[in-house]
Amino acid sequence: MAVILQISAGFIPGIGHLLSVFTTLPIQIITSQSWKNGIISFNVAGVLIIFIQPLEAPIFFCATGLIGLLLGLADYLNFSYFIKTLLTSLGLTMGIIIAIEVLGIPLFGGLTINLSFVEKLFLYLGFAYIYITCWQYLFKKFVNYMFLML
Repeated sequence: MAVILQISAGFIPGIGHLLSVFTTLPIQIITSQSWKNGIISFNVAGVLIIFIQPLEAPIFFCATGLIGLLLGLADYLNFSYFIKTLLTSLGLTMGIIIAIEVLGIPLFGGLTINLSFVEKLFLYLGFAYIYITCWQYLFKKFVNYMFLML
């Protein structure tokens, strides 16, 4: 499921990019049940993405998949909401820095070209914190909806 959602951005521009955001969901669910299975799923999905749609692999490893892995691990370890948000935001910030500064993927377009590294760091961290907060809210709503369906 994670592979299909992630590669949808490459095959269905526009709608596929919206769908690829939900790549986090299956990885988070699996990891929250078993951290070992979560790591295996993350790696298997990553390898499949490399073979099917290589341009999406850095986004999976640095953002969507990483978020699922970190949130699922935090759920598995029963971290508080604050700690889970903080650690996952830091992880996503590191992923963003790797994607933009090391791999040269313009995740924010030209927005960060004239900023110092410290300014970029605060921008990435602020974005990551807001993104993770929204994701956790949606995930909680999803889980509650799934329990109602059972």
